[in-house]
Amino acid sequence: MNTSNEIVIKVLGKGYHTNTILSWIEYIKNEIEEYSCKKVKIEYIETDENDDIPIIYVNNNLVFEGLPDNEGVLLELILHKLNELKLLC
Repeated sequence: MNTSNEIVIKVLGKGYHTNTILSWIEYIKNEIEEYSCKKVKIEYIETDENDDIPIIYVNNNLVFEGLPDNEGVLLELILHKLNELKLLC
């Protein structure tokens, strides 16, 4: 459940690329919390799809499908979506 003091980052997928995304989110989690002044909750949903194409959502809003170049790009994509949703401090 999402509260006003929480941001939920949901990752759908399975396999290597999805695991990479999950580890990057753990790595950048503190920065997201600093920019948003909210706690970040990470949810992982394993899919039955054959392709290893992760899908990333913030508060049920699509952020990205696939694997960005690096965790810095992922951070920028998430912050851009948070800005669109007016969830930054």
